[in-house]
Amino acid sequence: MWPLLAMGWLTATAFRFSLPNLDRQRRNALHRESMPSPTSKSASVAGARGSSSPLFTRHFSRHRINEIWATRNNSGRINEIWATRNNSGRINEIWATRNNSGRINEIWATRNNSGRINEIWATRNNSGRINEIWATRNNSGRINEIWATRNNSGRINEIWASTWH
Repeated sequence: MWPLLAMGWLTATAFRFSLPNLDRQRRNALHRESMPSPTSKSASVAGARGSSSPLFTRHFSRHRINEIWATRNNSGRINEIWATRNNSGRINEIWATRNNSGRINEIWATRNNSGRINEIWATRNNSGRINEIWATRNNSGRINEIWATRNNSGRINEIWASTWH
């Protein structure tokens, strides 16, 4: 009986000290979630009802994502998510908000010099259709600028594009 108890205690102790780094990151994220968000006003502007709490804040690691930040509204949907990658990643910055119905209200992204897309920006109207989309590419891409809007019926109302030579 005692040898079994001793083996169980040794196994539990060894497992406790060999927890992967991910569990420590989760504990840190939960600790940060209990802290007040310094940008809760921007989350309420994005359509949150009530208070929002940060899900991840300034998580630096050896991975590609340099920073990711998200808040959730009271219904559990993601209200705002913002992420940027470090120099080894292609995406430089991406930012999105969701409206009260859970649809994406606005998404904006830009890529660094190693990527082709320089900037893309889009908003959606209340019905969920794309209201406006605007994009431009840097000197290494062919399209210099493209811009389009949709009317209330969902059809494309206007589209404008120019090609970089």
